[in-house]
Amino acid sequence: MNRYVKVLILVLASGWFVPVSCSTATAVLAQFEAAGSERPWAPEQRPQRFRVVAQPGEDNTSFRVLTLAELPGLKAKQVPLNFLMDQGSGRIEDSAQHARVGYRVLARTPAGQEIEVDYEDGDDQLFSRYRATASGVEPLSTRYGPISRGILMPAMFSSFILALLIYVVARIAKFALRKRLTPPPSPRP
Repeated sequence: MNRYVKVLILVLASGWFVPVSCSTATAVLAQFEAAGSERPWAPEQRPQRFRVVAQPGEDNTSFRVLTLAELPGLKAKQVPLNFLMDQGSGRIEDSAQHARVGYRVLARTPAGQEIEVDYEDGDDQLFSRYRATASGVEPLSTRYGPISRGILMPAMFSSFILALLIYVVARIAKFALRKRLTPPPSPRP
């Protein structure tokens, strides 16, 4: 039998194949999911996860971070907020939430700005994109980053099932080849 085929069979049937292939498949699938994870905004999306930035900031910060769920309450209290950002980008650490928040102004028009907010708290990374005017926001899309549980768990589950199926097929092939390649017992003199 060809030496490379023997090595391939040995690798596929080894005990390290499942953890190595599962880890590799998880990482690859997570990157593919992250690359194509931009979704248009839908009304049923949870507004407590969609982040926006506004001025003035709180506690000596240049801006504040809000969720869409918080906006109606602040408007009812008549808190003065400006959703147009002076700087092209900014970043702050939110120690209360153990998160890092950054924003980038993607486009400026006479009517407003298009802004993308990057919110990361160690478990999730969420990018919120919206159009901002001085008095309000219009959500456009959300995108989840590579560390998001929303992407990693389905990728991990899918890759584990795939790795398990490949492992079972390789074990069956190893058993069949071992049976086939074992010489018949020689008669005893």
